[in-house]
Amino acid sequence: TESLNRDVINDEDENNNSNMDSLALSAYSYDITTAVPFIGAIRADSDFTFNNINKASSALIVTTILEQSTTETLIFSRNSDNTIKSVISTSSGAVTNVTTIIYDGSAVAQIIYDSIEDDEDDYTYDFVYSGNVITRTEEGSPIITVFTLNAAKQLIKKESFEGTNSIKTEVIDYDGLGNCISSIITGEDATSLIFEFDSNDNPLYSAFDDQYELSFLNTDYSDIVGGTFAQFSSPNNWIGLIAPEGMVEFNVDYEADRIISRNATYDLGDGVSIQQSETFNFIN
Repeated sequence: TESLNRDVINDEDENNNSNMDSLALSAYSYDITTAVPFIGAIRADSDFTFNNINKASSALIVTTILEQSTTETLIFSRNSDNTIKSVISTSSGAVTNVTTIIYDGSAVAQIIYDSIEDDEDDYTYDFVYSGNVITRTEEGSPIITVFTLNAAKQLIKKESFEGTNSIKTEVIDYDGLGNCISSIITGEDATSLIFEFDSNDNPLYSAFDDQYELSFLNTDYSDIVGGTFAQFSSPNNWIGLIAPEGMVEFNVDYEADRIISRNATYDLGDGVSIQQSETFNFIN
């Protein structure tokens, strides 16, 4: 089976970014606060650490609901070729869930999620490759999801079927630098999203590039992936969003052309809002 792991699609000559290799992170914080009527604020604070090849090695996630907090630690375990073989979650020293990735050669053949606390949350995804198309089936589920990639091995379409009926489609477009510039969703939760970028290097691009395939292969059929691509898998920094509900401009701080913080607030209507806050720390 031929691997569909993404190649490096942008180099210095193509995108005019000159210091991509020097943007090695020592730490990255990604905090989300969701305000929900009658419930209040739900806060998830994630702090990532990185290994000596500038790939995410662990994350500490603190979730607070109704002033009650739980702490979870994620460990990214890798094979000898640095592909991720498992993500292990622990809380209070006990394993709570494990995601295992099985490869056929260098292609993801199976993803197995095992919840220690609730077997009803368990799932197994199986993948079949045909040219630039990956078809995913799930044991015990009637839903099939088809992922279509372009020549640069970027996802351009995610479509899910129940039987022969298409129930949700996301079509993704990119600019000449490889930035995810739009996501059009039809079927369930139909919407359109346009992403805007600066001209500076995105430090998350190289730090999370080994998780690119997993970022869409391991999503629920209903999940939208465009925002993840804009944030983590675009060579420039995401700074704005245009949606049917309106436009969001991020507050971004730089130091010597490096992004050091990014903040945004989304008003989803019906009293629901999301605050996003990120900080970036570098080793060089």
